[in-house]
Amino acid sequence: MTRRGDIHDHLNAVLRRDLTAVNQYFFHILVMRAWGDSETARDIVAVNNADVRNAMRVLDHIIATRGRPELCTVDEPFTHRLPVIGGSYAAMFDADLALEGRLSEAFGAARAAVSNRGDDAAEALVADALSRRRPHAQWLEGKRRAAPPPAPDGAPLFGDATEHLNRLLAELVVALEQALAHAFVIWHANDEERASAVWTASFDAMMHGKAIVDLFGAAGTAPSLAAVAASDSIEGPRIGGTVAEALALERDVADRCGASAEVAAASLDGNDAAMICREIAAYYARLADWLRAGATPANAYPGAVRSFRALREKYVD
Repeated sequence: MTRRGDIHDHLNAVLRRDLTAVNQYFFHILVMRAWGDSETARDIVAVNNADVRNAMRVLDHIIATRGRPELCTVDEPFTHRLPVIGGSYAAMFDADLALEGRLSEAFGAARAAVSNRGDDAAEALVADALSRRRPHAQWLEGKRRAAPPPAPDGAPLFGDATEHLNRLLAELVVALEQALAHAFVIWHANDEERASAVWTASFDAMMHGKAIVDLFGAAGTAPSLAAVAASDSIEGPRIGGTVAEALALERDVADRCGASAEVAAASLDGNDAAMICREIAAYYARLADWLRAGATPANAYPGAVRSFRALREKYVD
């Protein structure tokens, strides 16, 4: 007899690692583009898109089969799976190869665990996640052996504010993942409008993260989440089981992102980076106000509300 909870445990392990891959590859794509290497970045986009699709399908299946997404656990705190962002091509390829090794190990264990357990969809999702690992690892190995080009001669322009920008980026990763999971939770509660609004918050967190990575990339450097990961000082995503719980948790994350952006802005000396951080802080203040009101967002909602139905049609259905 199938133990549904056991299958959910393994699907959640796949989900956590897929989301780490999505974020790490996305940040490396942004850094490479900022350094003027669109060709290498383009080669990573395909595997990144496939990981996005699989993560969304796994999320959807967990919730559709009465499970709850777990994006961090006691044994695996969120800080332990923050993206590792390399400050050079060699460091990026090394980090991605290490990531691929962890993905292959976890996905292989999950495939063995869910095989012949009566959930054909779960089995197919895990197999799909595993199928692209080895080809991409081989590509990475080839790029690493081919003496990757040096990084630009960048200099950290942010001084003591660097740690605050890195902390803000980590908080945005939490916001992105939590809101994505909550969009699926809310959709399955038959609240399409709020699902679209919360998906918009996830998308906007991604774009705010892009703005931070682009600041570093334009300076010829890259952000680093290593200090944040080592400190265990950030609260990971928490997933509510109802619409009300989801919106309350989203409000908490919006407050944290806004506060982190305010600290980063205050630590910068009135430059473009400070302006970007102030804009992010203002966004999260507006978002928190909407979440406190609990109403359906109207035209004043920050950013155009993207259709979650359209997202599902593209990635899930």
